Amino acid sequence: MKATEQRTLQNGLRMLELLKRHPKLKATEIGDELGLSSTSTYRILAILQEYKLITKEKSYFQVNQAFFQTVIVNFKKIPWHELKTPLEVVKEIQENVYLAVIEDEQLVTKRIVNREGIEIDVQSRKRESKVHHSAIGKVLLAFSSDEDQKAIINNIDFTPMTAQTFQEKDLFLRHIQEINKRGYAIDDEETEIGMRCIAAPILINHEVVAAFAVSGSTGNLSRRKFNQLSKKIISFSHLVAEELIHLSR
Repeated sequence: MKATEQRTLQNGLRMLELLKRHPKLKATEIGDELGLSSTSTYRILAILQEYKLITKEKSYFQVNQAFFQTVIVNFKKIPWHELKTPLEVVKEIQENVYLAVIEDEQLVTKRIVNREGIEIDVQSRKRESKVHHSAIGKVLLAFSSDEDQKAIINNIDFTPMTAQTFQEKDLFLRHIQEINKRGYAIDDEETEIGMRCIAAPILINHEVVAAFAVSGSTGNLSRRKFNQLSKKIISFSHLVAEELIHLSR
């Protein structure tokens, strides 16, 4: 290991220890406390965020508790409608919010809150859409185990919903790998023309347990918003994971 890499690692560990002692610090406060330059501080914070060791809420950084905790969660008993984050997201973004899981190789919607803040009664119904053309299905696949991923993909018939839907297995597999690297998935009119969706995985104990998504019209979710909005949705998914951990206790 090079000296510069070793210093980066040491400072990263120092940041984690600092954030464990003092949750929710600004970058300037972290840099001042550790005696680091602004450039070094932001660079290391970016690395810690990339590896999901910390999260950012507005201007404050905090340890990603869902990453470090080992929690046994009984999802059959999770009161999905008690989660507060979906309502907070609707108020901030004013778009539809979804929570879903994969059960028996099919999508099961656990909760929908529309852009007006009205709860849609899904009764955990199985969605008619397939995993290969919805953002929420693709992100669940991308973060599933290799075994589960292979079993599901081998059973996909790749019937297109629109001209944008993936229809080739090899191309879809590469797409799934890209989703895993960047941390979120996009449905760009693949399920329905005129609609887009961005989804992020909800991870607990380093395993995907559900997915969190925001959907809206192509006019509201323009491509130029993808980068900024995806970061928010990833942050929201961390908050949902923390809520799930709390509700499971």
